[in-house]
Amino acid sequence: MSSKASYEEMNHRLALLCENLLQSLVQDPDEVSVKSARRKFTIRVSEQDRGLVIGRGGQNLRALEDVLLLANEYMPDSDPSYNVPSFEVRVSDSE
Repeated sequence: MSSKASYEEMNHRLALLCENLLQSLVQDPDEVSVKSARRKFTIRVSEQDRGLVIGRGGQNLRALEDVLLLANEYMPDSDPSYNVPSFEVRVSDSE
C-alpha cells in the first residue's frame, strides 16, 4: 500500500510541471522560474512574456490551473483533496 505524497511534495512536482509548460510557451524560457509556497506559486518571467502567461482576463492562468489539477489526478501517490495554490506572476529582475 502506497502512502499519499505530502502537500510540499505535490507543490514541488506541480511547480516543476508548471515551469516546464511555461518554458514551452514564452519567448524567453531562460527567464521562467516557479517557486512553490504553501498556498502560492510565484512565477517569474521576462517583462515581454508577462501578458502571455496571464492571458486576457487571466484565461491562461486559469487554463494552467486546470492542467495542474488534472495532472494531480494522474500522478502516482496523489492526494485527491490537494488544491492547486494561487498564482502570482512577477517580472524577472534584469541585470
